[in-house]
Amino acid sequence: MLGFRIAIGRHYEENYLLDDASGNLKIAGKLLRVRNTPSNKTVTFKGPISADSKLKHLTAIECRIESAKTMITIFEEVWFRIRGGYSKYRTVFDDGKFNVSLDETEAGNYLEVEGPSDEEITRLGEKLGYSEHDFVRRTYAELIGDAKRKSSPDS
Repeated sequence: MLGFRIAIGRHYEENYLLDDASGNLKIAGKLLRVRNTPSNKTVTFKGPISADSKLKHLTAIECRIESAKTMITIFEEVWFRIRGGYSKYRTVFDDGKFNVSLDETEAGNYLEVEGPSDEEITRLGEKLGYSEHDFVRRTYAELIGDAKRKSSPDS
């Protein structure tokens, strides 16, 4: 349709969010994540989401690791603990210019788009039938947490 091909087929991802006992990363709008997929394991630091953009801009530093379990153990040895997490199914599409991930989560399905500029990402969104009103700047942990609270019998 728009020239996209499947770059990485549908796969299951487990995401573990770590923080110290006081929740200092969360308080600062930052995130430390260990991700486990069938073919890839990563540790990622994400900085706060930029307030001056309609899209979700943030600093992300990521590297591959050999073992998600071992990385979590190392963090636990320096007083970080798993404070949350989520899982999802992801399919990645590419057209040489954009990288588009279809994420199937407990909170619904989302497209994550990486591209050359905000303007081009917005134009691609419009071609796909979305407007800036549809863009989501929240994290999956926040979205899934809200969905779980709404579906809880105590709410």
